Amino acid sequence: MLKVSQNIWQINEDTKSRGLTLLSRVEFSLDSGDHAVLVNIFLKWSTFCRKHPNKREQSEWCKNNCIDEGSLQLADNFMKEKAKQMGHEMKPLDSADFNDEIIHRLLQCITAGYFMNLAVSNGPLRSGYRVISAYSQTSNKSIGARAHPTSSLLFNDQVSKYILFNEFLSDRGTNYLMILSPINLDWLKSVSEDWYKAVNAAKLPTMSYESFALENVGEALLRAIVGRHSCNLNKLEDIAQATIDVDYKQSTLRIWSQSANLSNAKQIVQETVKKEKEKLLVEAEEMHIVGGTRILMSAGGVSERILFADDFVKIILANLPETTTEERVQDLCQPFGMVRRVDFVRYVENSMIFAVTYTTVEQASLAVTRLNGRIEHGYEIVVTRSFVRNPTNKSKQNCFLKAICYLTPSTGNGRILFNNEKSARDACNQLENLNYLCRYQYLRSLPTVKVTYCFIESNRKAFIYFKLRVDAHNAQSRIHFPETSKIIENRQNPGVSLLLEGLSRSDDEEDISDDVHQITMAKIAFHTSMKGVEYKFKNDTNRIKPIFNHDIIPILRTIQAKTNTYIACYCFHSLIRIYGDNQAPEAAAKCIDEYIESVMNDKDFTIELKIPKGYLQQVLKLGTYYQDMIGNVFSVKIAISGAKRVVKIIGNQENTEKAEEAIKNLWSEVLAEEQSGPKDDLTTSANECPICCETANYNLLDCGHASCLRCLKQELSSKFDTTLSNESLKIKCIMQDCNSVLSLRDIKTIIDPEDMPKLARASFQAFLKTDTDIVQCIGNDCNQVYRKSKHPESYFCDTCLHTYCTKCEIEFHIGITCEQYQKLV
Repeated sequence: MLKVSQNIWQINEDTKSRGLTLLSRVEFSLDSGDHAVLVNIFLKWSTFCRKHPNKREQSEWCKNNCIDEGSLQLADNFMKEKAKQMGHEMKPLDSADFNDEIIHRLLQCITAGYFMNLAVSNGPLRSGYRVISAYSQTSNKSIGARAHPTSSLLFNDQVSKYILFNEFLSDRGTNYLMILSPINLDWLKSVSEDWYKAVNAAKLPTMSYESFALENVGEALLRAIVGRHSCNLNKLEDIAQATIDVDYKQSTLRIWSQSANLSNAKQIVQETVKKEKEKLLVEAEEMHIVGGTRILMSAGGVSERILFADDFVKIILANLPETTTEERVQDLCQPFGMVRRVDFVRYVENSMIFAVTYTTVEQASLAVTRLNGRIEHGYEIVVTRSFVRNPTNKSKQNCFLKAICYLTPSTGNGRILFNNEKSARDACNQLENLNYLCRYQYLRSLPTVKVTYCFIESNRKAFIYFKLRVDAHNAQSRIHFPETSKIIENRQNPGVSLLLEGLSRSDDEEDISDDVHQITMAKIAFHTSMKGVEYKFKNDTNRIKPIFNHDIIPILRTIQAKTNTYIACYCFHSLIRIYGDNQAPEAAAKCIDEYIESVMNDKDFTIELKIPKGYLQQVLKLGTYYQDMIGNVFSVKIAISGAKRVVKIIGNQENTEKAEEAIKNLWSEVLAEEQSGPKDDLTTSANECPICCETANYNLLDCGHASCLRCLKQELSSKFDTTLSNESLKIKCIMQDCNSVLSLRDIKTIIDPEDMPKLARASFQAFLKTDTDIVQCIGNDCNQVYRKSKHPESYFCDTCLHTYCTKCEIEFHIGITCEQYQKLV
């Protein structure tokens, strides 16, 4: 059973199945430890199998108890095989016979076999255990470990002073003890007196741990202290020589250590908490937007800068000595620029890895160049750049394939051409071994084959190069429409080129050389018209922002069918672009103007009333009263925003003004009664959410104000609007008169992971309003951006995979200058 102990329970992915497995573990758990639990499971299974020989019923029993039937069968087969080899007759034991006497004998047998796997409790169960060995008394550093979460001792909240374990597991730096059973220390003396003396067992009971708790630390700060995969917590435990227990629900950090070391451990942990808090307040993180473009988001959800393609502000320092501290890494990196923060990543083969974040791209680039290869106490530092992982767009192909169909059946023959004779003969021998009819043939004149791979979509243009101008004129005269071609001088190479336009997207070099006389031409104005016209509502783009929702899409489809145009609506960028010939775009723009004016005229009138100070709780508790007694009477909608401390009245202007007056009268009456009566404290308590008045379960990192996660999440969801400015987007504490900005770690803890891209897009759009040097990609339906100052002539878009001329604002015109293209247009 010990061999299959790791696989005895079924592994389930969904939450419901995991809950059923936990219930089964609790049902089979025993106070006598995990060894007895394994025997208990086997006995109950074997008893059921004897009474129910039907295989389907046996499988159903295992399924209902979340037990792996195959593991039990392996254990049963092993027992039968060993009994046969020993000539021992196995007598079936009923599960009801598994009493305290048998369990006592079982634990004594386990002590005889595993007496060297001894661990001593540090106090309460959550404080962990110290692993005892023959070297424990000569070493100052003890080995600490925790009881594995699957142990039955945890289910029963059982604290055993001495335990024996079956396995010692180290998972991402955290030590766990597997398969635990409590024992009597005197049993060790009877098993091995030499071992008993070697570990000084007589003095083991005098060692005890004491604890100290840091309360109201905050969930975001706790997660930063623990780190990814508990790497920071493990390092902190090694430094403090203590066991640290984290309770996210109670927002508590508890330190367990020996009495003599508790004061030192407490000081180390408090300094670490203070340091981590300071780092979190200035934390910034890269968020992916589109293609290789990212934003550097900081406190308040505001973007500090936009990072393009190879830009980076974070570097990774690997192969550092294992004694390296964060302060030493700070000293190494500080000469190259302002270091935002230093983070320990993990231990790797007697070395350490740190992540360092700089303020600017230039500082990070300089640090990579100067620090890479530097020797630190005999270790050669390896420095690499760090980028956020970008999702790959799999919805588009980045190449076009040309298929050739053969209308005759295959003969089943093939020829492989080699440049090397030996390779050809080796391949021939291999194919013969595979029973192919194969022969080697030497060819004196090999054909020349040219293969062209098209990785981007054709721009429907072609250049035919000629050494002599007369040859170019002759070719131009063979075209049916000579006016659609143009002879262009080559700057770098001698000769001239013949420019052809309006080709099919599937045409390649062979098609042009074979079918020059069949080329038909499109208007040169085609490229200009396909740039489209950006729509602006009476030269006021801000007026159209409120209509950017899914309701506008059907309206635009109707307008484009009516005006014979194509209208592209980019809700992401709050942009409408109209494509069409002649006066069609103007007609479509006029129709959109009329629609927006009708929407603005029909839009409800809104009045916001500021809730009087100290009256928020009463307004929230009487929320339904406002709608039922005032809203329904005046035919208006009343919404209460606890975060903004306002009451919104929405409806017809005349009715909203009447409802406003009624609410003000109600407030004046109630406030007058409160002032004349006994004064009660109407402010929220420290453990009460200021919005819903429920018990607060989250403390903000900077100001420490408490709220409930549900209200915070609802308030932050209002920041997903892509039309907000940087100042409007900035996320602040919801407490009245508190302007503290939420740290990025608070924001990531409150918002669901799937909603973080929404906030990133809103932050990205807000930043674009402040930086006029960053503009949208020229390509149609492309959300990528680029910096004009870095690409004054052309740039390649990593999203739509096209190269564009920034001067002409079209796809790059190969072979001709911007002046020549403008003349063609």
